[in-house]
Amino acid sequence: PEAEWPEGAIFTAGGAKLLVHERAETMDDGPPNDDHFALGVSDVDAACEELRAQGFSFLVEQRDYPWGRSAYLRDPDGRLVELART
Repeated sequence: PEAEWPEGAIFTAGGAKLLVHERAETMDDGPPNDDHFALGVSDVDAACEELRAQGFSFLVEQRDYPWGRSAYLRDPDGRLVELART
């Protein structure tokens, strides 16, 4: 692991990072507490606008969290996707 703590770890493979952690308590007004994958983008707001223009809708609009700026949507197959600022 690149980093680890009692509830999780971060692994790297090539240019990708895999964060594995215990499911936390659901936050009030927070993101869905489901398994998901995250895509790192330099500008979350611009990425959201581009995806909206292509017809995507968001489960949780972009906003700041303790871990950074993120937004959440489902891909065409129903998987939960997080857009996270890199």
